[in-house]
Amino acid sequence: MSPDRFLASLKQPKPSYPQTNLYEGDSPACTIVRPVDAGYSDLASSLQKEMRDRSGITIPIVREDKAPRLPRKNLILLGNLNNSRVLFRLYGYSYTPADHLFPGNGGYLVQTIHDPWGNGHNAIGLLGSDLAGVRRAVDRFLQVTGKNLIKVDPTFDVALGEGAHRIPNMQDMPDFDVEMANAEEALQRGSHTGLWGKIGQTGLLYGLTGNNTYAEIYRALVFRMYAHAMSDPDNYGGIWGFDADFALQYVIPGWDLVEESAVISTKDRLEITRILYKFICDCVSHVGNVEVNTVRHNHSTYAALGLHYAGTYFNKYYDCPAAKRWLELSDKCFALQTRAFKPSEDCGHYQWRTHFHTMRYTLSKGDWTFIESGNAKLAGDYAILTTDNLGYGVPNGDTSSPFGTWTELPYLHAMVCVTGDGRYQWML
Repeated sequence: MSPDRFLASLKQPKPSYPQTNLYEGDSPACTIVRPVDAGYSDLASSLQKEMRDRSGITIPIVREDKAPRLPRKNLILLGNLNNSRVLFRLYGYSYTPADHLFPGNGGYLVQTIHDPWGNGHNAIGLLGSDLAGVRRAVDRFLQVTGKNLIKVDPTFDVALGEGAHRIPNMQDMPDFDVEMANAEEALQRGSHTGLWGKIGQTGLLYGLTGNNTYAEIYRALVFRMYAHAMSDPDNYGGIWGFDADFALQYVIPGWDLVEESAVISTKDRLEITRILYKFICDCVSHVGNVEVNTVRHNHSTYAALGLHYAGTYFNKYYDCPAAKRWLELSDKCFALQTRAFKPSEDCGHYQWRTHFHTMRYTLSKGDWTFIESGNAKLAGDYAILTTDNLGYGVPNGDTSSPFGTWTELPYLHAMVCVTGDGRYQWML
């Protein structure tokens, strides 16, 4: 199906499931998924008992390592990405931010996650960076749901704990007028990626805060960027902005969050979905010739990672034929890179962006070739071996600065998460 034919067939946005059922009649409509640790076993049992006392219905409990990848009921999830495979997979697509840093030790997040599997089932996250925080999330959930609640409305209820203040921009109060003024200035100067970098960042900040102002800014920025692109601007790199495909990896996960906001209408959802589809189609060629049997360049992996998220979204929610091709291109790009410990360049951004793209693809898709082949470890060791005594890595070849770019740090953070190897933590 051609892009035009798909757009012509796109008459309404994907189905929305704003409420999450706990019960259906006298039967449970959800399952509690708990981490393996004994402390979480006790907490899950306590939650189960309290809900049974209120409703007379026993909600089943399953360990996270036994939970199906595609659930047949709504889920109540306990923990965070570090102790739950289910949350790990959702984290990979930005559906939840719960990790060792957010909401912070002792803090909690009660969050509804809307149709992340594309089968009409939701999740309720009772989340924290530690057991104490998850216990607070359970208490908060029981407090706000009351005794007779059958369905849970969209929720993002967070209390930050120790360490969460380290996350950049999270506690800023967004100003709609300031952001739109900045957008106009960026368009005038031909900013790198156009407005797409800011659009992606704004969407992810909505997912981190639940602040509807971010959703309003996201919507306005997309409409403004589209109007600018359709005016046929004299932009270096094309009408969508120079290297606009770099931001696709954030724009699509951000949209998957933003479109669930109460301030985004059905009409908005349809119009923005159509705009994003057009933008994605322009990004496809940037992945390059993935049939070439060589290690990849960062420009290729930027586009390939964006196409993975775009393909996943449009395939899951719209069964879009083009999305299957996007996923195929992404897979072909990364299939070769996961079998290598270096990209085509080994300095600064060009090296570590490529590795980090490969790692994000690995952790999001769940294809562990990069890890199991030993190449992820070789790349991580390479970062340590090529760092000087001042802590600087090798800078870009086309920069005047003798200092490093620090782009190896996100990769090393991922290695700590995946391997638990203290050497990578020491480097941070």
